[in-house]
Amino acid sequence: MEGAFPPQLEYLERREVPAVAGIRFARGALSVRLDYRGGELALLGAANNFRLSFTGAPVGNASGYNITAGITVTGGDGGDIITIEPRAAGGSWRIPGNLTINSGNNADILNIQNSVRGSGFVSGTVSINTGNGNDQVFIANANSADSVAVGRLFSINGGNGADSLTSSSGTLDLRGVASVLSFNTVILSPDAGGGVTIAGLQVTNPAQQAFNNSLTINGSAAAVNIKGNLGYSSNERDDTVALDGLAITGDVNLGLGNGDNAVAISETGTVAIAGSLVVTGGNNDDELTLSDPNATTIDTSLRISLGNGTNTVTIDNATIEGDASFKGGNGNDIINIATIVDVEILGSIWAALGNDA
Repeated sequence: MEGAFPPQLEYLERREVPAVAGIRFARGALSVRLDYRGGELALLGAANNFRLSFTGAPVGNASGYNITAGITVTGGDGGDIITIEPRAAGGSWRIPGNLTINSGNNADILNIQNSVRGSGFVSGTVSINTGNGNDQVFIANANSADSVAVGRLFSINGGNGADSLTSSSGTLDLRGVASVLSFNTVILSPDAGGGVTIAGLQVTNPAQQAFNNSLTINGSAAAVNIKGNLGYSSNERDDTVALDGLAITGDVNLGLGNGDNAVAISETGTVAIAGSLVVTGGNNDDELTLSDPNATTIDTSLRISLGNGTNTVTIDNATIEGDASFKGGNGNDIINIATIVDVEILGSIWAALGNDA
């Protein structure tokens, strides 16, 4: 027919739906692997039995998996949302063995007891690696009645990106030492009815990170106890450290690195340190405020070394059972002691300030 067009094939847009790439259950251990497109995976527990859902739809064994030897979740390079919570509100779950989550690159969200009210327990270690990307991890964070306990070591690595770790409502009980690597923002601030107990905590921000850093530990509303040492090691970026309302049975060592850094201790609640307090800053301007307005007690010694820059140290309402030393580099340093409330230093005082004011 004159003027007719010959039939042609029309190419349709390729559409792919994220999926669970594999589920393996053997000898009491469950392994779940997501494909490269990411997605929303939920592990819903009742005691040690876990059912799986992906984007809201059940997957895997309908009757669940009875865990006796741990859970491993591996994400792809898409944006993953991985949630572990009770099957029903007010319920509890437990993982005999270890919990391992490798969420892959991209912006991931991990929720461990962060929406449905209840409690969870991992008898072994927890190891989390969120890969590169801007990741968020929430633990016992939705309600003050939520609780998460870990029987052994807790380690988490955020990779490159602006990452955050938050536990700001319920009860977090880490019975082994906790290591937090490459998380720019760390918040441990339970509500009334919650609490935080950690056998020891080390927060480290490597040199390659491109974001400013903050550590906030606040037990003003509910008890926070670190039953060991608290360590903080940072990079060339600006650091903000706020410690309030907590008891530490070991030493506190804050390595701030270069950058404009601010440390505030006992601003909203008293801080008791059974060991020593060591604060080390690099070049640029640092500000340390200790015990204003609440009391700080340090059972051994206080050592402050702030390097070059315009540094300001203010100490009020503090008791230091041992020696106190202050060291600054080139720049105008200011030390204010007992300008508002008395300070008791039972040992000797040593200062070397360079160019001081």
